[in-house]
Amino acid sequence: MTTKLQIVQETVSDHMDQMLANFKAGAKITVLIRTPGKDEADFLMTSDDLDDVIDAVQRRKAASAATPADAPSAPQEVPGKLEFFDGKLMPVIDASRYGWRRFREHYDRDGYCDNPGRGY
Repeated sequence: MTTKLQIVQETVSDHMDQMLANFKAGAKITVLIRTPGKDEADFLMTSDDLDDVIDAVQRRKAASAATPADAPSAPQEVPGKLEFFDGKLMPVIDASRYGWRRFREHYDRDGYCDNPGRGY
């Protein structure tokens, strides 16, 4: 083993211990560093059995395949059409108005009707 590789192992080991301190006792950690196209340059350190590591990677792969990247995300704000108000995404009724009046057609929060055609 080269001196440089030994230094890398010691450094990674120290960091692995620091990361594991944030998890419950019994947690395992694996560090895999790879360079695509250079299989002989892979670096692997683990506190676990390699078969268990492979099982964990396959579980994560299956879980990410179950939630495709093109799955619909949360609705986005569209200025003038769909905007956040009081912590909720609401349709804009009248984009020329400000505050709650953008999202209410006639009545304010107290029930007052601001539509002069209704005679109030």
